[in-house]
Amino acid sequence: MNRSTGIATLTLNPAIDQSVAIPDFAAGSVNRVAWEQSDPGGKGVNVASFLADLGFALPSAACSGATTREFSSNSLLARG
Repeated sequence: MNRSTGIATLTLNPAIDQSVAIPDFAAGSVNRVAWEQSDPGGKGVNVASFLADLGFALPSAACSGATTREFSSNSLLARG
């Protein structure tokens, strides 16, 4: 279901959010990363992603450099 919102987002400073899981983290010790994940981020990107998950169709634009733009475009297109 695609619903129209009348909302468009513009992200002036998009980011690549990086998350890691470190089971049994201990400060001052050697810790191993169990998994890592990178996601497109930034306030406008997050709002557009949230609304898209709810079934809303909306235009979204961002001002970014080549690396962030390529990563974000590929990631968001893969999500649908």
